[in-house]
Amino acid sequence: MSGLQIAMSREILGWPLYTVVIALGQVLSATSFQITLLSGQGSQNNLQLYVLGGVFLAASSVWYPLFRLKPSFWVLSAPWLFFGLGFFLIGLPSLTQSLHPAHKILSSVATWCYAIASAAAFLFFGLNFGEEAVSIL
Repeated sequence: MSGLQIAMSREILGWPLYTVVIALGQVLSATSFQITLLSGQGSQNNLQLYVLGGVFLAASSVWYPLFRLKPSFWVLSAPWLFFGLGFFLIGLPSLTQSLHPAHKILSSVATWCYAIASAAAFLFFGLNFGEEAVSIL
């Protein structure tokens, strides 16, 4: 076993760490509207919704082949990069006044990054329940 496999199999309050990571991925992937609310906007207009839906659809069409062709490690770790990038971009304008004019653009890009990660929700769910399944036949 690799060092990562050993680390992820360690238990926290009786639960292996990998199950906690997968559960957090499922919770964060619930909807990309969460990050819109964090950006201070209460709603999205029609164009923003269509673009967000297109980003989600495109990301889903990338996640599924990646899931079928690569080991689970890749599809379970890559969404975390997009979650992190989304949260970083949302918080960036609060660090300096010079970024306030770009707040709307940064929040849109952050929402798109979050949507890319949210499109992997089916992976977190499927691998949470499907990886351990054993066929009796």
